[in-house]
Amino acid sequence: MPRYALKVFYIGTNYYGFQRQKKLKTIEGCLFKAFQNAELIEDSEIFRYRAAGRTDRGVHALGQVIAFSTSKKVILGQLNANLPRDIRVWAISQVSEEFNPRFDALSKHYKYFLPYEETMNLEKMKNAADHLIGIHNFKNLSKVNHHTSPMREIIQLKLKKIHNILQFDVIGKSFLWEMVRKIVLVLVLVSKSLITSSEFQKLLDPSYIPKKGIPPAPAWGLLLYNVHYSALNFIKDYKIINEIISQLQNEISRLSCLQKVFEKICMGIY
Repeated sequence: MPRYALKVFYIGTNYYGFQRQKKLKTIEGCLFKAFQNAELIEDSEIFRYRAAGRTDRGVHALGQVIAFSTSKKVILGQLNANLPRDIRVWAISQVSEEFNPRFDALSKHYKYFLPYEETMNLEKMKNAADHLIGIHNFKNLSKVNHHTSPMREIIQLKLKKIHNILQFDVIGKSFLWEMVRKIVLVLVLVSKSLITSSEFQKLLDPSYIPKKGIPPAPAWGLLLYNVHYSALNFIKDYKIINEIISQLQNEISRLSCLQKVFEKICMGIY
């Protein structure tokens, strides 16, 4: 049976996360309604639906990847007609029967957008970011799950200022729960001298228990930008992409209105 991978965009603000939940509006729940309306699900076992990952409540995606098997013709326009405007499938690829978007991923690329403040020291932030590249124990910079190893590898961590927006680019093979958002917040705290460089480096020591845990940065700034695979050829729908670009620009411009919220979060920790 043919198997397909789709790239999915969504604005997470209006949803209770990605994963399907009873009686709650989620991204996955909306996708399954669209699958059913398009009559793509012939049998739940044969359908073999999988996703590259689960984003938390309020987190957005441009390049979430899902996969399923069906004998029916998959038409992106038909799926989008059955989806809310803030969820869009915009690219498709036929894949092998064994393809799993989570386990076959080479890496995941997250972006975090934050209003830039004059009290931030960009050089301090970049120097601290360099210390996070490589394999580390991220127990103090994630939401602990005792069944999962806290060891993770950051392949790339870059920051740049674009007009009044600070953009973080974080690439890794896989991430722990809230890991990217906690990395963002701790870098902001370092840049504002709210924690020292020595305190920051101690956070990578699993035996160190900070007096106050590092909370995650707000979900509204995080975007699952892309999931990288080897030799997948996605066919893109550029009409849908232009619609997505407009929605993303509107969402990013909202962040400047939320600057005071983020300031209060930072100052309330230290």
